[in-house]
Amino acid sequence: MTSSNNKYNSISDDRSSSKIVPPAIDTSDLINFHLSHFQGTYPLGMERLDVKPTDNSETELSENHNNDNSSEHDEEYDDGLGYYPDGTKRTLTDEQIAFLRASELRQIQKQQQQQQQQQQ
Repeated sequence: MTSSNNKYNSISDDRSSSKIVPPAIDTSDLINFHLSHFQGTYPLGMERLDVKPTDNSETELSENHNNDNSSEHDEEYDDGLGYYPDGTKRTLTDEQIAFLRASELRQIQKQQQQQQQQQQ
């Protein structure tokens, strides 16, 4: 019975001390995963960093993303809504947000009225 030395599969075969050991990963592993799976988006807090994957893959963050908003991706998908301070892309207009908030408030009021009627 031998243990696997694979970085991502370190499970002991000895049942008396069987432990699952989490893989040893570092920041570059996380960045490469994010870039390969979520191309065109930025991890929270990473939108201001010039980050490139370490494996020479084709997916790269624009080196001048914040200095030059004319990258191909931004032009192609620019809907004029912009980004929140945490870097998240906005998907709703202010008017849509106001409408949804008003709808939620109406629904809460309706539920409260129904509860009051049931209590009477």
